[in-house]
Amino acid sequence: MMTIEVWRDIDDWPGYEVSDQGRVRRGARLKAPDPDRKGYLRVKLWKNGKSKNRLIHGLVAAAFIGPRPAGCICRHADGDNQNNCYVNLSYGTPTENEADKIAHGTAISGERHPAAKLTREQVMAIRKRYKPKCKINGKRALAKQFNICESQIYRVITGQHWPD
Repeated sequence: MMTIEVWRDIDDWPGYEVSDQGRVRRGARLKAPDPDRKGYLRVKLWKNGKSKNRLIHGLVAAAFIGPRPAGCICRHADGDNQNNCYVNLSYGTPTENEADKIAHGTAISGERHPAAKLTREQVMAIRKRYKPKCKINGKRALAKQFNICESQIYRVITGQHWPD
């Protein structure tokens, strides 16, 4: 069974339309999507001689779900940030979105995080060696050995950072 693609006008962008499948066009011509640095698809829209990049999932959600509530962001139900079909999108809080990322396995954590100062092996070594109030393997000594602060050692030990 073939479904018919539904097109709606994009608010504030005369002549542009977005489909329920996540495609954008101007007239009969489809706009080629371009991924941003996080992999979200965007398109360049023109108005009054000036262009703006717009994320496709935001355009689809606005057209097919409705206006974005204050304090909410657009979420991808399946964790695929390039699946911009309207049935895959919903609004939610940033906290809900972070929980989604953890559930989907797309959260950037551990060594994948751009600010990571430790490797998984170093974290395991810290957890294995840590002895409370010990001059050799206490928080202060480990922090000095691994060139991080004591509070970071605490977060590693308690699992606040680098959960198992």
